[in-house]
Amino acid sequence: PGTEIRIEEGDAAARIAEAAGAAGASLIVAGTGRDAASGRARAGSTVMRLLRLTPLPVLVAVGEARPLRGIVAATDFSPASRAALDAAAALFPALPATLLHAVD
Repeated sequence: PGTEIRIEEGDAAARIAEAAGAAGASLIVAGTGRDAASGRARAGSTVMRLLRLTPLPVLVAVGEARPLRGIVAATDFSPASRAALDAAAALFPALPATLLHAVD
C-alpha cells in the first residue's frame, strides 16, 4: 500500500476516524503531545476522542522515534480491546506485552 496525504476540515478525531474507515485501514497510529507544565508526554484530547469514535485499534506512539521495548495495551475486557491487543501482538510479535486495566 502507498501513502496518501489528506487535508480535512472539522473535528480532527472525527475526520481521522472517517478517513481510516473509508480507506479500509486496520490500524490507526497516533502520536502524543507534551504537557507544557511537566514536559511529559500525554495523549491529548484528539487522541482520547479518537479512541472513543473508532472501532479500529489505535497505536499511540509516545516520545521520539526509537526502537520499541514493549507494548502496553489498555483493556476493558471487551471484544474491541481484545482486537486491539491481538493487532498489536501481530504487528510486534517479538515484544513483551503488558495488559492494563484501570478502575476509577
